[in-house]
Amino acid sequence: MRVNYETGQISADAEACKDASIDVSKVEETIRILGLNVDRLKVARREHWRALSKYLANSEDIREAARRELLPEEGSHRLKKFFSTTRSYFGPVAEEILAETPQEWI
Repeated sequence: MRVNYETGQISADAEACKDASIDVSKVEETIRILGLNVDRLKVARREHWRALSKYLANSEDIREAARRELLPEEGSHRLKKFFSTTRSYFGPVAEEILAETPQEWI
């Protein structure tokens, strides 16, 4: 998934879908069916993105900030709210952290 930080709209990441052999149109249809781009969610994503921007401005270590924001609490398997927005915000750093082992949280 990708999140447009200006609009809060979520969309399929075509490159990631291709890498995972997932049909982009099915992802887009799922987004539509689940109503993931209703105004209240787009507004919440924009606000979350802004909060991450402010938070990161006060953080010295982007990797540690990304790790704190992306990974579940110790002993939990529950992802944090707006996980896709946070993942999109941190971009390649997020992908590196999510690929690290061990991945007991999955």
